[in-house]
Parts: sequence; structure tokens; C-alpha cells
Amino acid sequence: MPKDEPDNKSEENVKKAAPAEFSKPQGGAPSQGGAPSQGGAPSQGGAPSQGGTPLDFTSFILSLSTSVLMHLGVVENPMTKMKEKEPLVARQTIDLITLLKEKTKGNLTAEEARLVDDVLHELHLWYVKEAQ
Repeated sequence: MPKDEPDNKSEENVKKAAPAEFSKPQGGAPSQGGAPSQGGAPSQGGAPSQGGTPLDFTSFILSLSTSVLMHLGVVENPMTKMKEKEPLVARQTIDLITLLKEKTKGNLTAEEARLVDDVLHELHLWYVKEAQ
């Protein structure tokens, strides 16, 4: 049945390209028929990243902090292989992490809350040092 092969490949490509979170119904309701949604999303939340590991709150915060360090010129931009300073963008990202801290208060594990506090402390120190 060669006719089925293109459809199966297309479906597999769509599943690989679209994170499982996009296929979930809004509000956490079960999909039609009460069956769990397909896609194999981990129970702790987060769609698999390209490397196959789930994106969770911790990796999201660490990704944002790396972005801040890149915009402060502490680490090089992986695309340009150059250190670039954009302190305004760094400040906005620090503010975004602060906003996430406020909006997720009471919903984080102790470990996640401690990570956000520690990351913000370190980023503020780097900002003061590098944004001059």
C-alpha cells in the first residue's frame, strides 16, 4: 500500500514539528471522548525540545538567564560567534524573569522558587557589572 506511506510520513513530520502542547485542548480539559491526548507529553508539563528532553520551568528560566548573559556580552552569541552588548534587552529579560517569579508565586516547587531567586540575584550582579 504505497498510498498510505506519504500520509504516515506527513503525519509523523507534523507530530515532530508541532510541540505536543499545541495539540492539547485549552484549560487542561481531556481531548474528545475523555481519552488522554496523544503526543506523549510528560506529566510534569512541557513539550519535547529538539533534543528530545522536555522543556520545563527550570530549563526555561536557565534559557532566559543565558540570554541575559549573552545580551550583556558575558557569553558570545552562538549565531554570530561574537560578544554583543545590548543592555536594554538584558534588562527587559531580567524584568521578564521577575514578572514570572511574581506570577508563579505559590505554584512553584521550593527548588524552582530557589532557582528563580538565585538566578535573579546573579543576573542583577552581572547587570550592574557589565551594563556600565
